[in-house]
Amino acid sequence: SDETIEVCPTIEVAEADVGGALGDYVINSGSDPSFNVMILGYGSLYNHSDSPCAEYMDNGDDSLVFVALRDIAEGEEITIDYGEEWWETRDLEPGS
Repeated sequence: SDETIEVCPTIEVAEADVGGALGDYVINSGSDPSFNVMILGYGSLYNHSDSPCAEYMDNGDDSLVFVALRDIAEGEEITIDYGEEWWETRDLEPGS
């Protein structure tokens, strides 16, 4: 655990430009609710789990760092918790 899995660059995207499928691949930037960030690299492919094996945090340089929460077995899918806001803003229930 606590091992870095990947550092992913991000691209800032204005809320007004987010629509359709792109909305599934952005997260709120946290600093300004009118902007989101699109995660590049494999980080954009990590699925949600209520029991994730990884988490991400702001790396302070327009990137996110993904870190293991526990040992991850070879071949195991890397999952993260999308957070309640991700589901609420899409009128979805977790896992749907």
